[in-house]
Amino acid sequence: MTHARLIIDAHGLPHANGYYTVFPHEPSPEGELEVTEADTVASPELTVLTLLDELAKAGKNGTALVVCHAEPHGLRVRMDAHGTFLSDMAVEVIEESDRGLASATAIRAMPQADGKQIQDKKNAWQSLNERIGMGLVGTFDLTEASDQFDRWFASQASKISVGPPALRQLIAKSQTLRSVGLDRIEFRACDLGIDAKAMTIIKRFFGCRRMLAPRCRTFYLPPLTIESLPPLTPVQPPGKQTTPVVMQSPTGSWFAHRIPGPAGMLVPKGSDDDVDFQGKAIQGKKRKFFNGRAFMVIGIWQEEEFVFAGVGAAPRPAGRGAGATSRRRNRPAWMDDPDWTQVAEVARSLFMFDSTKYRGRNFPFAGLWNPPDGGFPWLVPNERQYQQLITKV
Repeated sequence: MTHARLIIDAHGLPHANGYYTVFPHEPSPEGELEVTEADTVASPELTVLTLLDELAKAGKNGTALVVCHAEPHGLRVRMDAHGTFLSDMAVEVIEESDRGLASATAIRAMPQADGKQIQDKKNAWQSLNERIGMGLVGTFDLTEASDQFDRWFASQASKISVGPPALRQLIAKSQTLRSVGLDRIEFRACDLGIDAKAMTIIKRFFGCRRMLAPRCRTFYLPPLTIESLPPLTPVQPPGKQTTPVVMQSPTGSWFAHRIPGPAGMLVPKGSDDDVDFQGKAIQGKKRKFFNGRAFMVIGIWQEEEFVFAGVGAAPRPAGRGAGATSRRRNRPAWMDDPDWTQVAEVARSLFMFDSTKYRGRNFPFAGLWNPPDGGFPWLVPNERQYQQLITKV
């Protein structure tokens, strides 16, 4: 297991910090990551400038996990408070500016004590002008050449909607990060892994040895509300003539497959079948988790771009029938709490690597939304299919 510095866009993903506090691990095809609260920064205004600083704190050969919004061509993280997003095209602008600035700095340092040195310096400016098209025409003196470069540099900055000072900072901070030499940056950011070419360009900007990102959307939810369903009932498995040893879920599902995990639980496949609580169907794209002892259904839906919501339901303790009334509180039984031992068993076996941080009540939730293979409506991190959707460059 590898320790990772965790960097979160807390404005765009306000629930991610709470999620990793309870689930302090992140699976990866390159090896599981472990995060700590002490090495987590949840930035309310994450920019590329602050991201570069925070990544550098991971140290030489370090690893970072970055949670932010993204799209196939780059991160939805602005250069500074007003700049463009960090796309592959924006990186190419910064790299071109970096090369131009390095050449201009070297030219400005050249001596100009006599006619030959002045001509050599003019020739260097002309050569740079031909390479980057900075707009020098006709005859010029050294002051004009230097000023024209500054105008070119300002036009480069305008391409990413920042000023020249911010562009210089981006260049300097990216150079610093590349000199640190991170081993691995993992992004949990929507769709970034779709375009391997764009990922390669962004990886070059950060200067890490390995970069990974998902090929579909990610979601982070606040603690799920867990409603109650009718209790599990003992039944005899189909084709068996023995004493019933299996508890049947409220949906009566018998078809299960194995999801790799700490306990290797058997769970039913995803389904959009209705599962009722409070007299209405659970919303969204649903998955049912059942291992013969514990049952849980979770529904998740997208409210707007990048905003998801969810609800869960688990059976209440045995003895509370579908039409029973809670004598203690004189209300319908479905208003009682679910059997938290069943919730805990499902959560600890499938969703959590470190069960010590879970106390058997509502818990935050995260995963990958609408995987492209269509096998599941969404995936939780502790599933083999989750890791298969992480692209590496």
